[in-house]
Amino acid sequence: MSDSAGNDESCTDLWKSQLDMDRQCGACIQDVIVSYPTSFNPPVEEPPFQIHLRPLSSTATSRRLRGLHISESSSARLDLRGFDAIIGLETLYIDVCEIHEHFAAKIDELMEHNLTTLKNVDIRESLSTRSGLAMVENLVACECLAFWSAVCEDNIPDIDAVVRLMRVSTNLKEVSALQPIHQKHLFLIAEALETNHTLTNLSLNVEKCSSIVQLFSSLELNKYLKKLSLSGYVHYNASHTRAVASARHLAEQLLADECYDRVQLGPWTEPYLKVLSPVLASSSSSAEEILLPDIGELSLDSVSALCKALAYNKRVNHLIVDVRQEPDARVTLLCEAIKKNRHIKNLRIAIENVNSAKEILHAITVNATVTFLHITFRVVAYEEIKEAFSDMLSRNSAITGMSVWLEGKAAEQFLDSIAKAMSRNSLIVSFNSHGSHRDYVPSSILESVRRNKGALNRAIEFVLQRRDDRRGADCFELFVGRSCMMTQLSHVARITDAEARLKVVATEHPDFLVDIDTSAEQTSMATTPCFQRLSDTAGYDEPCIELCKSQLDMDRPCGASSFEETCWLWDDLTEWNRVIGALGLELEESRPAMLLLRCSFDDEADSERVATSRQASFHASWLLRHHSCIQEVILICPKSATSPLEERPLQIDICPLVSTATSRTLRGLYIRETSCARLDLRGLDAVIGLETLYIDVDKISQHFATQIDVLMEHNSAMLKSVDIWEAGKTRNRLTVVENLVACECLALKSPNSEGTMRDTNAMVHLMHFSSTLKEVTAQPIYQVDLSLIAHALTTNRTLTKLSLDVGKCASIAQLFRSLEVNNSLKDLSFCGLDYLGITMSEVSALCKALRVNKTLKTLQLLLIVDGTEEERTSLAQQLLADDCYDRVQLGPWTEPYLKILSPVLASSRSSAERILLPDIGELSLDSVSALCNALASNKRVNHLIFAVRQEPDARVALLCEMLKKNRYIERLNVRIEKADSAKEILRALTVNASVTFLSITLRVAADEETMDAFSDMLSRNDAITAMSLWLEGEDAQKFLDSVAKAMPRNRLIVNFNSGVDYRIHVPSSILESVRLNQCALNRAVEFVLQRRDDRRGEECFELFVGKACMMTHLTAVAGITDAEARLKVVAAEHRIQENYFVLTGIVRRHIVCWPADVKQIDALNPVCWRGIASFLRLTDVRSK
Repeated sequence: MSDSAGNDESCTDLWKSQLDMDRQCGACIQDVIVSYPTSFNPPVEEPPFQIHLRPLSSTATSRRLRGLHISESSSARLDLRGFDAIIGLETLYIDVCEIHEHFAAKIDELMEHNLTTLKNVDIRESLSTRSGLAMVENLVACECLAFWSAVCEDNIPDIDAVVRLMRVSTNLKEVSALQPIHQKHLFLIAEALETNHTLTNLSLNVEKCSSIVQLFSSLELNKYLKKLSLSGYVHYNASHTRAVASARHLAEQLLADECYDRVQLGPWTEPYLKVLSPVLASSSSSAEEILLPDIGELSLDSVSALCKALAYNKRVNHLIVDVRQEPDARVTLLCEAIKKNRHIKNLRIAIENVNSAKEILHAITVNATVTFLHITFRVVAYEEIKEAFSDMLSRNSAITGMSVWLEGKAAEQFLDSIAKAMSRNSLIVSFNSHGSHRDYVPSSILESVRRNKGALNRAIEFVLQRRDDRRGADCFELFVGRSCMMTQLSHVARITDAEARLKVVATEHPDFLVDIDTSAEQTSMATTPCFQRLSDTAGYDEPCIELCKSQLDMDRPCGASSFEETCWLWDDLTEWNRVIGALGLELEESRPAMLLLRCSFDDEADSERVATSRQASFHASWLLRHHSCIQEVILICPKSATSPLEERPLQIDICPLVSTATSRTLRGLYIRETSCARLDLRGLDAVIGLETLYIDVDKISQHFATQIDVLMEHNSAMLKSVDIWEAGKTRNRLTVVENLVACECLALKSPNSEGTMRDTNAMVHLMHFSSTLKEVTAQPIYQVDLSLIAHALTTNRTLTKLSLDVGKCASIAQLFRSLEVNNSLKDLSFCGLDYLGITMSEVSALCKALRVNKTLKTLQLLLIVDGTEEERTSLAQQLLADDCYDRVQLGPWTEPYLKILSPVLASSRSSAERILLPDIGELSLDSVSALCNALASNKRVNHLIFAVRQEPDARVALLCEMLKKNRYIERLNVRIEKADSAKEILRALTVNASVTFLSITLRVAADEETMDAFSDMLSRNDAITAMSLWLEGEDAQKFLDSVAKAMPRNRLIVNFNSGVDYRIHVPSSILESVRLNQCALNRAVEFVLQRRDDRRGEECFELFVGKACMMTHLTAVAGITDAEARLKVVAAEHRIQENYFVLTGIVRRHIVCWPADVKQIDALNPVCWRGIASFLRLTDVRSK
């Protein structure tokens, strides 16, 4: 009856009434999973169930299947018919209670028919009373082989066949023996390893082996095995391990032998973490998997060190951890690490506390890199975590695979309750769950996953050009950049990963001719994708949009219809930055009513990070197209040199959203991109009103050069500052440089150019005829370029600053001669002179030549002139005699210079403005004393640079006293390498009242006193408005964290930059504090310009009045001169003083006294009121 259509007529009729069972099939079912778990006491007499695999047609002799999975427990309940008809089988998975002889013969027959196609074979049985399978050793195409028998004695089925296959196979890559093997079998495997040249992954259970030395010896001859897993070994050798050394000593040994990332002994306990956490933060770390014990077993310091290390580490992609306690500082640190990490792809976590579960789920919700999540809950109140889990399913935009294990009575009910949230997820294509001691996945979740799998398959079909419709395009956009699509594409099309990446790029860019040898040049060009990025529609990236729409008001239009109006977005910057910050985006108010958008795309191009970068590019485009209040854009896109070249660029749309708008106003555009082109900028030709253009890229392609030319051509009458830096060796020249009639600052840099600097002729042409050009930088220049520049200097009357890299010039004498006729240049800087080898006599001759040119104020040669102490003393005397000591800057003022020049600093005729000192320890006490005494009375020196590398002594004390009392030094650069010296200098800076810009480098231990001294300086110093902090050493990040905690107490710093061990890093909390201070500065400027007249603006004005940063910002915003800015500030001060009592609310409108015969207070004139209010501040009276 199995060959008859009427085998079960009642069943057939039931289905026929609901489904179309008469329509002919195209043999579409290619994978079969048969799972039949039964009770342990089934009725013995119950007959097995028949499954027919043979085709229905009597003429067909074979049935093609690609995968067959059989899972059966407790007893034989399945009777599979037609095994001998199966062909084309690639994957065979059998997990049964017992393989009896009849079933073993069937398996052998099945494998015999598919020897040339079977790639994956996994055979498991709970009981073993059989001999081996005859066909195992003949699996010539097999790549992955696994066998397991839970109950076996000396007879292990198939072990001999596996060893023979290891010896002869040219395809076998992975072997797993999950049951305990015996010593004799280990010897056979070790011998096979010595000759095997294909195996890359071997997993063995050596619990019953007395020694594994022979296996280790075979590794000396095997050069192909990449991963070896030995289970059961720790139980056999635990006492031996303890006898060898402690865990800490073992970790140190692993580190010393560079094996810590290759040998995985178990969880990274406290001793391991103390030794290995610092290594994770270094660039040399190569560990990819970290297994932690229960987080409660680790100290807070260890967890903190690990989380900070993970923030920098780019190699760790798999994290395993247990959380069993209530939320505490350790759980908080773990959650922050999960939120911010951009490289962990696999996360396995077990949680036993409800509150901790909610915190961790919230962190996973905003994580943008984890693609596979295995989470185990051992809690009672599942109802309390349902909302957090559902929110994670709905909003997370990275996870594509999930395994959920639940323990407890309400486990299955919990799974049913989250099914609704699962329906809103469009990315998870693999889902497994286990509840109440059995595998259980609700049908509604299965349906959601099936729908997502269908979307993934449509995307694959679109890539393979099997379908070309909007559905396929939408699905492709949804999954592009995700590892699941690359894996599925490689599997379906049977191609390599590299070929799969090429096909994806070809899908996005059909005109993009990808060639293995020339793709570097090709990928630097912005090409047109095969379909428009759906950023023009509301459905561009629905999961991503819904995530932000649930937290941000993305439907409200921009509120800035003119430059003077402030958009509502300004009031919500904190909330917006909190949400978009996870994508590397940030908004800040650069000028009143104008916002700056900073986009920092991730520098790793793995598929998960690409997905996040694409979301960032979408949101950046959305903001630029919807908010005209954004007037400045910074695009930072560093890329690893090992990234796939064929990966498609990130599209940024700048043109306005409205179809009728033809232009988009921007005042500043900054682009920084390294290694290869990742940005595809759309709408550059629509930009108008551009004043600042900064481009720093690895290579400027022909297409990008054309874009730059069009951009500069449209803004040639507006561009004031142009800085173009290209690291590559070749590009086409820019044709519009010579037409930048409004340009004031021009910088052209191509460090790796050959023969001549690009665009030299255009730059020289501009120097000849421009009436606005004030500053020019060219790096590098060649002899032919130098001649052109020297000739231009003889006619130029506007240039005040010139900076040249002359390292590739044979002589610069011609340029010096041009200085004799130039009377406008004030600052001339040379770098690269160390290659020319300028001698002491040549420098002396140059000083004499400067007698002719009296307008040049600064000549920076940027080199240290070699010579004896007598020669240096003679040079200092000549510099002084020729009145050039303050104009020629050769390098640090060493001991010979200070002896001659320090007395001059104290005189009234001194005009030096910048002093560069060597390490203070290289100077004598007398020289330091003379210098500090001179600086006490000198009013011209405004920039001081020095280093302190020794413990506090008399010289350091003199420097500190000078810093406390000096009222004229505005810029200070200092490097300190001793903690005690740092404390002294920081205390001196706390009371300093003149330094407005501080650049400080600290290579000190992060002890409490030093950190407190720095925090105290931040809180109490009322002069510094810009700071650059560079930290080096093991405690650098800890020090920066303490700075971040103190920063909210500072209200004046509006420009802050920091770096940790040569890597730029500014914590988000510091950025937020600086942004608030910048906003206060903008309110002060608005008050001066009378654009707003409220208590907030008045208080901000009082805060910044007298600060140099307000004058600079005021002139930039209002476009006025310094003199005009000072007049406006004075007028603003007078407005506050004359109306002080009204503004503070002491008087409602004006003061009126009762009539009297004498002059009363209401008769005072404005000058008197200003005199009274000059002793008062608005904050002296609390606002209502």
